[in-house]
Amino acid sequence: MHLINWWSSIGLILDITGVILLFEFGLPSKISEGARKRISISEEREIRIKKENKRITILSYIGLALVIVGFAFQLMGSNQKFINHIFRSL
Repeated sequence: MHLINWWSSIGLILDITGVILLFEFGLPSKISEGARKRISISEEREIRIKKENKRITILSYIGLALVIVGFAFQLMGSNQKFINHIFRSL
């Protein structure tokens, strides 16, 4: 397989992985934790909820980043002139 095809293949794998993460954890949200309705829960449970929310947020951003990087790899892999232009300008 030609090197240029590897860029597209790597990009596709990154895109699929990113989409799976986004499907599982959703897009990153800008809703603050203070905006949710307060109910009385134990302090230990609240700590677990905060840790889980942080984990979900991190994985959401990783998924989004993988989609963006995967798209860039596919763009490079689909256009030989584009890659030559980038490497010549460096």
